[in-house]
Amino acid sequence: MVMDGEALFGSIPPPWTAQIGTDADNRVRVMYYNEEVGTLYRDHQRLQEVPVPLGWEEVTEWKKSRADPLYCKRFYNKETDETINWDPRLSPEAFRERGVPIETITLV
Repeated sequence: MVMDGEALFGSIPPPWTAQIGTDADNRVRVMYYNEEVGTLYRDHQRLQEVPVPLGWEEVTEWKKSRADPLYCKRFYNKETDETINWDPRLSPEAFRERGVPIETITLV
């Protein structure tokens, strides 16, 4: 399922489950629940160990616009003054830096 990141990370292994709920900011998000410890996390369990790239910080308070995906986070780059509505840890460059092979495909 793409919404749970399975296309990028594979199936969510036990004791993890994906749940849709509201966060402290009342935005609806996919969150990840660890049944063993009873804790709910905003980040996919495999992203918890991956630091946000240098210069980027998560924006926790912002007004969602029509241009934003239904489920998204917003990040701000302090060096370039750029704001994005996706996680920079999921960019092709970030995957390559972690040794993940990336292929480009063309859909016709």
